[in-house]
Amino acid sequence: MEETNNINPTPIIPATTNSKITRLHLGLVWLGIILAIGMVLMTLIGSFTFFQSKKLGDVVNVTGSATKDVVGDKGNLNISFSRGASVSSLGSDYKLMGNDANTIIAYLKKKGFTDAEITTSSISASDVWSDKEKQYKDYDLRQNIEVNSGNVNLIDATSKDITSLASNGIVLNVNTSYTYSKLADERVGLLSAAIDDARLRAESIAEKSGRKIGNIQSASSGVVQVLSPGSIEVQDYGSYDTSTINKTIMVTAKVSFSFK
Repeated sequence: MEETNNINPTPIIPATTNSKITRLHLGLVWLGIILAIGMVLMTLIGSFTFFQSKKLGDVVNVTGSATKDVVGDKGNLNISFSRGASVSSLGSDYKLMGNDANTIIAYLKKKGFTDAEITTSSISASDVWSDKEKQYKDYDLRQNIEVNSGNVNLIDATSKDITSLASNGIVLNVNTSYTYSKLADERVGLLSAAIDDARLRAESIAEKSGRKIGNIQSASSGVVQVLSPGSIEVQDYGSYDTSTINKTIMVTAKVSFSFK
């Protein structure tokens, strides 16, 4: 009787199946690596955020301000006057403008201004048409006389009195402006005072939380505001009011203090 071998043959796995298994294993490996990296990054971000929060919690940011009242020391008086002129009388009208200028200059000198403080512009002429078809043309003659002086009170008084020349047939338009020449020097002292004010504000905040203020971490100056007395019209880019002799200079400072 013949013996029979019952050895089962090893199943043959197609090459395509092996390739799929290999790719599956590699995919699982890469997935594990990506998940591990993600967990590390999340841990690092969480730690950094905690560190930043703690750091920000140890600093207080405040804005301080300081003001000073000053008196303008430079004044400008601008006098504009004009006359109408026709083509037929243009030459004589120019002479009348010259007479007006001489009258105004004589008035200014009588008030106490010197030749060095008075500047006269040339006469300008603008066309004026008396009809829509522009067949008949006249002229508008204009001239400016400026006074620049350190005597701001005299500038102010003259600007109010000079309108009396209207009785001589002179049509006037008068404007004044006043500036302060020591603004740069004042800014240095006011910035220091603004930082001191910021410290007082920071100490008030710290006191309410039972803490104390430490050293300055950073400080920056804000824009300079030159305001008329009592004005609150501040501008983001700074302001400079020239309409009044008396002025208020305001400087701000943004300061960061550490907590002890």
